[in-house]
Amino acid sequence: MVIMIDNIKTELEKPNPDWLLISNLAKDMYLKSQQTNSLGLKKGVVNIIKASEYNCAEVVNSLKKCFTTTEYEYILVGGYSGMTVTKFNKLIPTLNYNEKYIIVVTNKDQIYPNLTKAGIECVLYNAGLRNKYDRDKTTTFHIKGPDVDIKCPVNEVQMYLRDNALEILLNN
Repeated sequence: MVIMIDNIKTELEKPNPDWLLISNLAKDMYLKSQQTNSLGLKKGVVNIIKASEYNCAEVVNSLKKCFTTTEYEYILVGGYSGMTVTKFNKLIPTLNYNEKYIIVVTNKDQIYPNLTKAGIECVLYNAGLRNKYDRDKTTTFHIKGPDVDIKCPVNEVQMYLRDNALEILLNN
């Protein structure tokens, strides 16, 4: 972080600064200051994972195997076993999204507009399971969002995220 600040200061001292470079360095500093995990989920925002009605509970279960600490709060809205949108709307003011990773898995389109209307920043992901009912094929977990696009066998999600975290650490 200190190196980036020094690079920005050096560039600003030039008679004709490269504003694109300064902007990119500032953006990198901002992104690195955001608390994210190996999947790209962020603290300080509500992470909304949109899945089909049939896959919501399984997406939650797959993520719970990977992120088990108390700093993760999973909320299932919709699907077959989740809460209703009305109950979730009452829950919105109580969300502790600054200190925890809030992960809302839903098949309901109303969740994102309801949160943004309440002034809460959200990051939207799409997730699903492929070949779930085909015994001859491997069930594949897929999640896509800003800066993340993961496809792997459902029983290897933990391993993939562990390898991804190691790669991030080694490259920084």
